[in-house]
Amino acid sequence: MNKHLICFGCNDLFAPGLQVLLYSLKKHLSNYSELDFKVFYDNEVSILSKEWMNKLQIITPNLKFHPVNQELYRVDKKNKWNSIKMNAAYFIFEMFKDYGYEKSFFMDSDMLCIRDFSEVFNIDASLIAVPSGHSMRAKRNGWRNNRTKFNTGFVGIDKTYMCSEIYDACLRAVETRKGNFHLFDQPIVNGVLKSNCGSKYYGLSSNFNFRSFGAHGGGSVKDYLRCENKIRILHWSGRKRVKPWTYSDTNHPTYVLWRKYRDEMEIENE
Repeated sequence: MNKHLICFGCNDLFAPGLQVLLYSLKKHLSNYSELDFKVFYDNEVSILSKEWMNKLQIITPNLKFHPVNQELYRVDKKNKWNSIKMNAAYFIFEMFKDYGYEKSFFMDSDMLCIRDFSEVFNIDASLIAVPSGHSMRAKRNGWRNNRTKFNTGFVGIDKTYMCSEIYDACLRAVETRKGNFHLFDQPIVNGVLKSNCGSKYYGLSSNFNFRSFGAHGGGSVKDYLRCENKIRILHWSGRKRVKPWTYSDTNHPTYVLWRKYRDEMEIENE
């Protein structure tokens, strides 16, 4: 077992995205051979078929699949946006269990690594993330006070938060949540860690979780082109933003880039 883990939540709907993400990690991460990889899935609410498991392991042979049996992920009666495909967002809570790693990062399956980001594993911080909301265009890395919320698409923790107290607090928040929490896991993780992580977390620049490229989301193509040479990870976040594996009829540069990685992957694995 390696010291560091990258984990994901996935089902058959998002598997095409994870497949290309895994290829991009293999292509760019200088410490790729020193990492373990794990996928969380649920056989009832977020099914990942054996066919897709086999396809994913062709890209990353040491990828492990971890079935999750948590009824709270399957029934969220207080959430009007509840659906089978979106309950997989709660899988991020599984990273708070102690699997024996020194540091773990969770990545959404609708991401693409376009440059090496292996240095994040050497940051001396218990919580590492990219600010969200009005701070989503953070220009530099640095400590943030916990009043600044973060996006949960790319989050890293050390052993400080791999414990039952954090995991149980997330489950209690699902069980007792009120109002329109359309972001699913994000307000829960922010709230729980805000209560338990002290006054600061280490904030990465938006280039480590870049979402400001338009396409029915924040930002614009102009924003993307201005930052293109610095971006580490692209993220097709949000319900309104069409996932790149479901939409090929566009010349938007981020979608063109995703298809380029997919085509390279397919050629290499023929």
